[in-house]
Amino acid sequence: MNELVTGLIGISIVLIFLKFETLRHPRIKYALVIGVCLRIILGLLSTYVIPLPDSNIDAMTFYTRATEFANIGLYQVLSETGYGDGWVYSRIVGIIFSITGKSFLLMQSFSFFASMLLIRNAFILGNKAYGRNYGVYLAWIIAIFPSLVLYGSINLREVFIALLVSYSLIHIVNWSNNNSLGSLLMSLFFIFLAGYLHIGLIAGAFGILFYVLLEQIVKFSNEYKGYLLNKYHILIILFFSWIFFDLYVFDIWSLPRFIPYFGDLNNNILGVINDLSMSRHTGSAAYPYFFVTESVSEFLLLLPLKIVYFLFSPFLWDINKPIHILGYIDGLLISFATLIMLININKILKNRSNRIIIFSLIFIVLAYAIVTSNFGTALRHRSKIVLPLFLISIPYINQTINSLFRKWNK
Repeated sequence: MNELVTGLIGISIVLIFLKFETLRHPRIKYALVIGVCLRIILGLLSTYVIPLPDSNIDAMTFYTRATEFANIGLYQVLSETGYGDGWVYSRIVGIIFSITGKSFLLMQSFSFFASMLLIRNAFILGNKAYGRNYGVYLAWIIAIFPSLVLYGSINLREVFIALLVSYSLIHIVNWSNNNSLGSLLMSLFFIFLAGYLHIGLIAGAFGILFYVLLEQIVKFSNEYKGYLLNKYHILIILFFSWIFFDLYVFDIWSLPRFIPYFGDLNNNILGVINDLSMSRHTGSAAYPYFFVTESVSEFLLLLPLKIVYFLFSPFLWDINKPIHILGYIDGLLISFATLIMLININKILKNRSNRIIIFSLIFIVLAYAIVTSNFGTALRHRSKIVLPLFLISIPYINQTINSLFRKWNK
């Protein structure tokens, strides 16, 4: 079948499901239609007229690898797949290509479809957490957020990671409401799946479990009499036991065996992280030169500033190409949501689901910030945390905007 025809069939299927979702969720039909159609239009323009940012080297590489995987057989594709394998997305698409034939536009249609589900899940999340109006607000934010529009239009894996994170968030909210172990396990499951696409997301599982552990410690300190291990403690013990055996005993991830040798910690894992970070300090979007470090101590000293750059860059003084303006706008929006969150942090922390999301965010941001030295890469990784950040901030963003409008109208 012709590649263009295959791609158009894929887009047609997306539009059919879009119609179905607008009927199921009429309150967000305009957010769904505008969000999906915007991505389809930009995707077509990128493919046939003017390439979008990030649509050349990496997006083409994912597509090329998918076509290669389509030709080597299902067994080999699956047998060579490891956790955190950077090509899992291409492998999955390769399996589909082995049935449909290769099509660049078909691969893009997968991003359009995932974007539609992400907008819908944002609506569901807002409803579960705060009420129907907040679901609509959150859906609109996801529908038109710059980085999510970009990565929902091209052949990269970011929108799929954001989608899996959204499913994890839904189960976090469910767990905070019903205290069901099943909901907690499903939340961890979806984060674990996201880690298949990019290993950094596994840090979110650590954040979730760290919060559960902290909550149980507080509970134990208040009710220490008659204390017995419950299902949460067993889950935490099993998880961290697996991590210990994975890293130290079996050495599956081929990381330095540093756990018992605290004296070697500085020279092993932190040194590896520093070297990895410096290897990515390249291109016109590289962080300023003072981020180039030659020792672990320098790396640790600059880490707080690296976190700031990861979350909010590029700044005005970093812009040297028109393309960087997109990252600047994205950084401003992230800055606004973060500022609102920090101003209202005491109120936000009263909500159990917000607390666990914040713990998870801290772990994820730290995991990505320490190895990122390029604000183009930072933009890509930030797209993974847009939904959780705005989820915990949306009630107070709404209050702030309404307050500003009332003052303006006086």
